[in-house]
Amino acid sequence: MLLDVVRQTEVWVSQAAKRAIELETARQHPLEAGGVLTGYRDGDAIVVTHAIVVPDATHRRHVYVRDDVGANELLRQFIADRDPDDPTGYVGEWHSHPAPIGPSNVDASTLRELALLAQGPIALLVCMSTPAPVLVALVARRRTRAQARAVVTSAVVTTPSAEKASAVQFTFPKD
Repeated sequence: MLLDVVRQTEVWVSQAAKRAIELETARQHPLEAGGVLTGYRDGDAIVVTHAIVVPDATHRRHVYVRDDVGANELLRQFIADRDPDDPTGYVGEWHSHPAPIGPSNVDASTLRELALLAQGPIALLVCMSTPAPVLVALVARRRTRAQARAVVTSAVVTTPSAEKASAVQFTFPKD
C-alpha cells in the first residue's frame, strides 16, 4: 500500500470526547470498542467535540466491526438534537486497541473507503491501552472530487485542557 505525502492535519479532541473514549475503552478491555466522532473542520484541523459509543456484539480482542445501522441511527439522533445553526457533524471514527499498537493497515484501508464518501477530511482515533490510554490519529481525504482515491496520513492529536495542551504524534508506517 502506497501512502501519499500531504500536509499534516491536527486533530483537536475535547476533554469530553477523550473521556468518553477512555471510559468505554476501559469498560470493554480486553476487547476492542468503538464508535463515531462528531465535531467540525477548522481550516486543515479536525475538531472532535463528541465521541459516540456504538455498541457491537462482534468486538473481540483484535477486531471491532462497527454496526453501521446502529451507528447511523445514533448519529442521526445526535444531529437531530442539535441547533440548526450548529456546524457539528460527522468527522470520523474511533476504536480501541487493547495493546499499545497504533492504527493497522486494515484501519487505514477502512478510513480510506470512508473518506471517499465524506464531505471533507475525516479522522480515525485509536485509543491504545497502555498503563495510561494514548490517542493516536490518522486522517483521510479525497485527493480531488473527480478521483475515486483517498490519501491517508498520520496526524497530531491535541487535547486542550485547563492546565496545558498535550500533543501526541503517531507516524503511520509506509508499506
